[in-house]
Amino acid sequence: MTAWRASANSLPLQIVLIVADGPEAAGLWSQLFIEKGCNVVVENAAQAVYAARILNPQLVLADLNLPHADRLALCRTLKLVSGAALMVVIPPRPQEIIESYAAGVDECLAQPINPALALVKGMAWIMRRQLPRPHRFALEAPL
Repeated sequence: MTAWRASANSLPLQIVLIVADGPEAAGLWSQLFIEKGCNVVVENAAQAVYAARILNPQLVLADLNLPHADRLALCRTLKLVSGAALMVVIPPRPQEIIESYAAGVDECLAQPINPALALVKGMAWIMRRQLPRPHRFALEAPL
């Protein structure tokens, strides 16, 4: 597990888990989120679920060169384990994108991806997670 803390001023709740299978992708994504004050942890696919359980990140960004079925299985598991917003870098194939959303992915980033756009979307998901959620009350009809 590789972890970076952006600064002493960063909010401890802004944990981003980067799941990547190459140092180039991991370095790119981690640097972008560190510059925005996030605490970043980089893992490979084999350790991603374990890290998500321990860290409880606000955002998981997966940039993996896996077969589609394996990527879907990992996404389902990550979503169940962490409950974090899940962004996946994926080839631009419509059927794979549809299946990814059905597997619980919150944001599909079709390749080639503009890193700045991915960063903005990721930060938006993090901020959404930090907003207070309204209480939902069930109204009961009088008997």
